[in-house]
Amino acid sequence: MSRRKKDPSGLDSLKTAGQSSQESEESREELEGQLVMSGITLIISGTLFLYFLRAVFYSDFLVNFSVDAIVGTLALIFLVRSLRTKYRLLKHSALRSYSIQMDVASFILAALLRLFWQIPFDFSLPILTISYFFQRRRWSREGI
Repeated sequence: MSRRKKDPSGLDSLKTAGQSSQESEESREELEGQLVMSGITLIISGTLFLYFLRAVFYSDFLVNFSVDAIVGTLALIFLVRSLRTKYRLLKHSALRSYSIQMDVASFILAALLRLFWQIPFDFSLPILTISYFFQRRRWSREGI
């Protein structure tokens, strides 16, 4: 049973001469799975953090400030960790700048709509979800 070496960032190194195509396919599927999990975590934690920002902005807390602050802080921690994981996975990819642009644009748009537009429907979750699916479609087109 052969062991694959991992590079310092924790990712499998690129396909070497002795590595079979099955191992390469498994590492690609593992990378895709990690990207999917970080994307889902980004959507959930980003939405929760935007809810917290709106509650602070309007002083309209779900329970009280302390409980909302704990949830908002945890959401921010998960958001930053999943962003770091996602960009670490895309470190050597040409899609890294595209992903950064999409994430920044979607979070700014979702925050602006969530904070300044008083409507009964929340657009932050659909915006972040649409951004994720656009990025995922681009990853599949590029072969990640």
